Amino acid sequence: MNALQNALDAFDNLDVGEKSVYFDIIEKLQIEFRREEILRNAKNTIYAIEHGQAKYGNLDELLKELED
Repeated sequence: MNALQNALDAFDNLDVGEKSVYFDIIEKLQIEFRREEILRNAKNTIYAIEHGQAKYGNLDELLKELED
């Protein structure tokens, strides 16, 4: 937690322009993190399809499968 507090203290010492740059960087990092998450999900889905582990159907069929 000390590192987080240090980061927050450092952020408090930034001027308005530097804080704006910080927010731009954080936004880009979030976008990149989400892209990586989408890629992991896609790879897992492709793996499941290739290994016959994927289930197909409509929402009602999916809900029924989850109930069983």
